[in-house]
Amino acid sequence: MKKKYEKSEINDLWNTYCTMLGHQYREEKYSKTKYRNAHLEKYEGRTRGSYEAFMMNISTARDKWGLGILKGYKPSMPNYNKYIDELCKKHGLDPLPGDLSHREHGGKLINESGTTTVEHYLKEDAA
Repeated sequence: MKKKYEKSEINDLWNTYCTMLGHQYREEKYSKTKYRNAHLEKYEGRTRGSYEAFMMNISTARDKWGLGILKGYKPSMPNYNKYIDELCKKHGLDPLPGDLSHREHGGKLINESGTTTVEHYLKEDAA
């Protein structure tokens, strides 16, 4: 029987995704395997495949919202946990095309405060 994802685990996966995305945007070396293994140790009963699939779920939601995605976790999961959409909304992101509160700059979304969405996540992580 599949183990249900609780919101706390989804939040951990989201934070891990955003941390890795920060590394990617800063062009820093990092190990996806290290992050995956840490998650699998914390949440016993999860498999490598379930972790990888959930990261693709996050990419699917982020792609739907017009946000950057991690290389290696391509959006391909049409039926994903809709709580991920709530996380996108929580971070003040509007999925509507033509929304002027965010604009593209060099392939990165810029918000009203002039910071990239990734910088916004990194500031939240530091707080």
